[in-house]
Amino acid sequence: MALDLAALTEDLLSSPEVARQRCGVQLQNGATLRAWESASERGVHLARIYSVRADHVRRIALPVLDVEEAVFSFQDHADEAISLVAVDGDDGYRYSLFVSAADGQVVACIGTPAHN
Repeated sequence: MALDLAALTEDLLSSPEVARQRCGVQLQNGATLRAWESASERGVHLARIYSVRADHVRRIALPVLDVEEAVFSFQDHADEAISLVAVDGDDGYRYSLFVSAADGQVVACIGTPAHN
């Protein structure tokens, strides 16, 4: 999967979602981006996994950004193959970008507190 970094960053920065905006800023500032070429899951599978995680992080009050929004996005893209892109920020968060394997468009972004 080839990603257009400039277009990806612009897309993230223009989003109303906090995790996407913050991830876009990190990419703009030169953050490390790692994409897994062979790893992709269907949106329906990711929705099941992340709905459980959303409940868990809510119960333990972990400040994860936009996990609920991601679940809705996965449900909206249930039949699509979605690939993972990781962005290590310097703002105390690590970002999981989920992009359509078909067209490289961002489906969801989750920000998780970094534990260094």
